Amino acid sequence: MLRPDTDVKYVKGVGPKIALILSRLNIRTVEDLLFHIPIRYIDRTNIKNVRDIKIGEQITLIGTILDTNFRRSGRGKSISEFLFSDGTGNIKLIFFNQPYLKKILKRGVHLIIFGTIDFYRGYQIVQPEFEIAEKNNDIRENFGGIIPVYPLTEGLSQKRVRRILNNAILLTDLSSYEILDKKILDACSVGSLKDAIIKIHKPADLHEAEEAKNTIAFYEFLFIQTYLEKRKVGLKEEKGIVIPRSPEIENFLNSLPFSLTKAQKRVIDEIINDMQTGGVMARLLQGDVGSGKTIVALTIALNVINSGHQTAIMAPTEILANQHFNKIKNYLKSTNVKIELLTGSTKTAKKKKIKEGLSSGKIDIVLGTHALIEGDVKFNSLALAIIDEQHRFGVEQRSKLLKKGKNAHLLVMTATPIPRSLAMTLYGDLDISIIDEMPPGRKEIVTRWIKNEKRFELYDFIKRRIIEKGDQVYAIYPLIEESDKLDLKSATMMYEEIKNYFKGIEVGLIHGKITPSEKENIMKRFANGEIKILVGTTVIEVGIDVPNATIMIIEHPERFGLSQLHQLRGRIGRGTKKSFCILISDRFVSDIAVKRLEIMEKTRDGFRIAEEDLKLRGPGNIYGTRQHGLPPFKVANIVKDTEILKKARECAKKIIDYDRDLKYNRLLDRFDSIEKYYRIG
Repeated sequence: MLRPDTDVKYVKGVGPKIALILSRLNIRTVEDLLFHIPIRYIDRTNIKNVRDIKIGEQITLIGTILDTNFRRSGRGKSISEFLFSDGTGNIKLIFFNQPYLKKILKRGVHLIIFGTIDFYRGYQIVQPEFEIAEKNNDIRENFGGIIPVYPLTEGLSQKRVRRILNNAILLTDLSSYEILDKKILDACSVGSLKDAIIKIHKPADLHEAEEAKNTIAFYEFLFIQTYLEKRKVGLKEEKGIVIPRSPEIENFLNSLPFSLTKAQKRVIDEIINDMQTGGVMARLLQGDVGSGKTIVALTIALNVINSGHQTAIMAPTEILANQHFNKIKNYLKSTNVKIELLTGSTKTAKKKKIKEGLSSGKIDIVLGTHALIEGDVKFNSLALAIIDEQHRFGVEQRSKLLKKGKNAHLLVMTATPIPRSLAMTLYGDLDISIIDEMPPGRKEIVTRWIKNEKRFELYDFIKRRIIEKGDQVYAIYPLIEESDKLDLKSATMMYEEIKNYFKGIEVGLIHGKITPSEKENIMKRFANGEIKILVGTTVIEVGIDVPNATIMIIEHPERFGLSQLHQLRGRIGRGTKKSFCILISDRFVSDIAVKRLEIMEKTRDGFRIAEEDLKLRGPGNIYGTRQHGLPPFKVANIVKDTEILKKARECAKKIIDYDRDLKYNRLLDRFDSIEKYYRIG
């Protein structure tokens, strides 16, 4: 018997030559072959006699070629015509531009055909599927039932793949796919993976095929959810640093010039309560752009500091690190908390002093970029690691920061609302807190999608707003410079156009190729109101807060995903003025782009936008699958199979509750392959 990890070349009907062809489909082992899932099925149970056929029917016929005719149409198209009979009547088979059939389909050849009945000077089937019936079992394997249709590559036919898979199922020991014990199978109301693998390739009917597909999707989710649940429970049982709630927290919150929302207070309570349990807190904090995550994170950090420990806050860019540092420093101006900023641009002497302060414990909070995870950065007592814009970091970087402390608590934050199904898959090992309420007083942002021909009307509107109301403007482009390959407006090109049109108004240019010091200078001038129009790329996506910036122009918005457009829009509407987000596209955009842009006009709800983005583009295009740790699925689809995912998550909890060490449920051997996507260190 073959084992699932056996090289596919040992399957009957494969060999080295076909194995090489199968490798192009990423099929290298027997298991890869067994999980080469049909993309669709053809119901060929409707085998009829020619005498009973009706126009428009999809049917299967079995018979013999009586005669052939090959000709060309008036336009030079080759036409191959075959007279086919099953003994009860005759029908024509018509093929276009397939002259090679002359060598294959000759008089007397026995065929099984499948197609739709048409009528033109007699009954006919145009471009039917066919296979030559060399053996009796051809009818059973390839035509007499529900027939799977597989993804192919050059050198493979459906007939060959079906035979190879049939041999693999017959000759492989499938006992390793009996993964769950009876108690869990019953508790989770699910069938065995072994049965599903057989049925997805050999279904009795289309309903059974669908059930098998759903079962395999369930197990794909279950492997991951059990792994994450086991990690989560293990983390909770690790001895963490107990951080009691400090009474100083209320004094700090009361000193702020604003009141927290109910959602912010709820989230602070969730996190502080978690850090008092004695386990390690590991939590994802979600909140839309402008919902107030920074003050929540600072409150948690102060609670840690009041217990005599340190906090590190890591941001993906120097722009964001600087913004957080300045904002938090302002909040802390009436306290004795010592805070520092450590980035790649920090001067050598200053770096040395900061590292000494962290090691001695004199620095309470350090904000920084990847510079925080350098080997010579050591903390006296790091108890809390906060990672902002988590989706911009790999799990390795998150791990390195955590290892700077001993069982440090972890808070990861994102301003990109994550759909529930994606959060369960990406962050299933973390608890989730959501700030689902915006601070009061946030002004309306009007979003409009316009075509390029209205550009100069828009420019006139902007000029009036700048001159009469003192407004400031962002103008965002997908490219820094012009491209020969892409017919898109670039930031540098449009910077020149805008400068010429808005003479007498200061225009700035910011993008990823200028130096950090240049960026900082431009941002300061924009924040101070010297620069009225800031032209740039998405480098400002997580940029500075400028309350007077009330207009956002996004060129070629079809080049961005919904979530990114929403993030960009979040840069305006930070003050007391009504704001405007204008999306400018060329006349012709794709249907999907139209849907995205219409959604942007209709809603500011980040969670709804994220859900729609997930449906339209898929998870990989939103977040980057490998960077995020999202394993590839053969069958499961986190967009369409959310109910199956929820069921798998609940089942994973039951498994870990009942069988923590997985002695009775054979899931551990699956974790090695999952680990590479979720590796924490």
